[in-house]
Amino acid sequence: MTPPNGLPHALRRSRTASLGLAQLAVLAAVVTGGPPVLGSLPPAAAASIPAQNQEQGREVKVAIVRAPGQNGGAPDSLGQVAERTLGDPGRAQEIFDLNAGRRQSDGSALTDPAALEAGWILILPDDAQGPDVRSALLDEPADAANGSGGEADPGNASNQPGGEAEQAAGDAADDGASNALVDRLRWPIVLAVLGGLGVAVLTTAIVLRRRIRLRLRRLRALIRAARAWVVAGWRRRASLRRRSELVALWQEDAAAGAAAAAAFRSSTSLPPAVAVSVRAGGAEVLGHPGDSPEDPLPGHPGTRPLPAAAGPGSPAVARVGGDPAEQVFLDFARCRGALGIEGDPALALDIARSVVTQLSLAAPQLVLLSLGPSELPRSASVATVEDLDRFGLLPPPVPSPRQAGLITSTSILQQLTGVLLIQPGRSQQELDDVVARCSAPGSGWIAVYPGSLRGAHWRWTVSRDGMLTVPILGRTLTATGL
Repeated sequence: MTPPNGLPHALRRSRTASLGLAQLAVLAAVVTGGPPVLGSLPPAAAASIPAQNQEQGREVKVAIVRAPGQNGGAPDSLGQVAERTLGDPGRAQEIFDLNAGRRQSDGSALTDPAALEAGWILILPDDAQGPDVRSALLDEPADAANGSGGEADPGNASNQPGGEAEQAAGDAADDGASNALVDRLRWPIVLAVLGGLGVAVLTTAIVLRRRIRLRLRRLRALIRAARAWVVAGWRRRASLRRRSELVALWQEDAAAGAAAAAAFRSSTSLPPAVAVSVRAGGAEVLGHPGDSPEDPLPGHPGTRPLPAAAGPGSPAVARVGGDPAEQVFLDFARCRGALGIEGDPALALDIARSVVTQLSLAAPQLVLLSLGPSELPRSASVATVEDLDRFGLLPPPVPSPRQAGLITSTSILQQLTGVLLIQPGRSQQELDDVVARCSAPGSGWIAVYPGSLRGAHWRWTVSRDGMLTVPILGRTLTATGL
C-alpha cells in the first residue's frame, strides 16, 4: 500500500513495521497449523499402521502413549490408556500382559506397569474402541500374538526396521513434540498478531486524523449555519408578526395622520428633511441628520435632497414607519424626483402601495397614476396608465449650453402635482425614461418604484424582517404597509 503524499518519514516507517509484524504473525500461524487444542489427539484412522504383507501376520488394535503436553501436563499411565480405550481403568493389567517385554522403537521394553514412555505403541484387547484406538499388523504367528508358551518373544508391531509400524511410531512422537512446541509458541503468536493489528489501527487513525478533523470542522460549521438559519427564520417570523400588528394599530389611528398634517402646516421654517414624528406627547418636526448619502436631483448641481417647497401648499402626508411608541410621517408635497425601495421584493411592493394609498386619502388634490396594473384597494383613486404624455409627464427638454449649470433648486421646484407608482416588471428603458421625466426641471411629479431604481433621488432599503432604513433621516423603522 502506498502511503499518501506528505506522510512523515517516521509514520511511513511505523506503518511498514506494523504491516511486517502482521505478515510475520500470519506466516507463523500458517506454518505451525494454527494454535492447537491442548491435549487433543488425531483421529484413529489417521494413525493406523498398515501391515507390509497381509499374509504374514494378523491385525491387532494398538494405542500410542501420550506425551505430557497431550495429557494435561501429566505422564500417561496404563490405567488412563485402559479407561480411554476399554472404558475401565481396572483392565490396565490386560494391556500390561499383552505388552510386557515387547521391544519398542527406542529399544526399550515395558517391564514396569508404572513406567511408560511417550510414543510407545501398546497392543490392546480385541474389544478396544475409541478415538485413541488404531490398527496394526503383527509379523508373527497368531499363537505367539496370543502369548502361548510364555517364553518366546511375542513379537511387536513396531519391531520391523523401516516398516510402516516403526514409521507411524516415529511420526506420532514427532507430532507430540511438534504440538508441545506449538503450545509454547501459541501465546507469543497470538500476542504478535494482536500487536500488529493494534499498530495498524493506530497508524490508520494517525493518517486519517487530519481528514477526520476537517470533516468534523465542516460538520460543526454546517450545524452552526443550520442553527443560525433556524434562529433567523424564527426572528424574521416574529418581526413580521409584530409589523402586522403595528400596521393594524396604525391604520386604526386616524388622529396621528391629522396631527402630522397640522404640524406641517403650523411650521414656518422647515428643515431640508421634512418629516414629523408623532408620539403620545405630540408631534415633532424632524430635520436632516447631517450629510446625507442620498444623491441630489439628477442634472442639477447644488440641489438638496428633500428641499423645502418654494411656496405654501397643502401637505401630502404618508406614514413611512415607526415603532410601538412612534409614527414617522413624510410630506411628499416637498419631495421631487424618484424613490426606489430596495431589499425584499414583496415587502418593497407592500410599502410602495401603502405610500400611494395613503397619499390618495390624505391629498385628494394629487394626481395618482400607476404604470401597469396596481392591484390597490378600491379606496385608492389611482388610474392605470401606459401613456405618460397625456398627464403632463413630458420628457425633459434638452438644455442649451448657455443654461447648463445655472438653474438652482429653488427655481426649479414646484408644488407637487402627482405621484406615479411603477409596477414591477418594467424594462430598464422605461424606468430610465420615468426617472428622467420626474427629475426634469419644473416637474411636479414623484415616481415610486419597489426595486433598485437607477438615478433615484431617494433609496430606501427594507429587510426580510420588515425593517425599513431611510438614509436621509438616519433612521431604521418598522416599515409601513397595507
